[in-house]
Amino acid sequence: MSLNQPFNCYQTHQKQNLVSAKSSSLELVPETTSNLEIYTTEALRRIQEELDWYRNLYDQNPGINFTVDSTGMILSVNQFGAKHLGYLPSDLHQRLIFNIFAFFEREKLSDLLTRLLKNSSEKVEDGEFCLNCPDSQIIWLKIKARKFLDRQQNPIILMDCEDITADKLAQASNPKENSLLELAACIPVMLWMTDNQGVHNFFNSSWLKLTGRKIEQELGLGWLENLHPEDKNAYLSTYSQAIKEKQKFQIQYRLKSADGDYRWISDKGVPRFSSDNDFIGYIGCCIDITECKKLKWQLGKAK
Repeated sequence: MSLNQPFNCYQTHQKQNLVSAKSSSLELVPETTSNLEIYTTEALRRIQEELDWYRNLYDQNPGINFTVDSTGMILSVNQFGAKHLGYLPSDLHQRLIFNIFAFFEREKLSDLLTRLLKNSSEKVEDGEFCLNCPDSQIIWLKIKARKFLDRQQNPIILMDCEDITADKLAQASNPKENSLLELAACIPVMLWMTDNQGVHNFFNSSWLKLTGRKIEQELGLGWLENLHPEDKNAYLSTYSQAIKEKQKFQIQYRLKSADGDYRWISDKGVPRFSSDNDFIGYIGCCIDITECKKLKWQLGKAK
């Protein structure tokens, strides 16, 4: 049963003073029935108040909690969690859980849920996943999932999700590089990452909001479709040289926004290295400098 659905509970109560009645006492039956109805109504009211209290506790729990069925359909989500993902609970109800995660994470999440459903014991499965929620500041979640059975013995999965965005950015940072430490605090601006081949495998919600595109459209070389044709060669030349040398780079280019206009972007990329000093990709921070460009142009025109 979904926690988003009303819960109805029925309880009966029998009076202990049920003795053999004479015909003259039968007229008391309506009064006894009325008392029983009053008692039951009051009991149900108290139960409903208690259920409402627990539901409010679930909704305001400072975490992100889902219940999903065996197909991955969302049965419930707490209000606090939905809000921090950029949704209303009603937006997520009866929606596949996979759709709020990055395209490249969906198979991994499906495997996690499948393992859980196949396991007969009360095992907890966990993993870290990248989101695709355009209106959320949360990028990564750590999920702990556990299976239980509802009253009809159908499998239900409880997912307890923790925001680990800050931790992931800190892990990606090299303490010796001050610029990387600066990037760890720049989630409100546009953020991207690549793998060790230089292929873009992540864009944050701020980037997706500006471009009006989905993460699936941006991954790999897809994001270059929105790069201004006159700026594409300069960008590719600068980026290719940076990858070859595993060095920082900074470049300005025009990027098409959701409304069809081009915005000037200042893009700074920094290489990431593992603890063994192996190159693992780039992390990049982009800032919209359109207004600065316009101001410089106006000042230059006024001279």
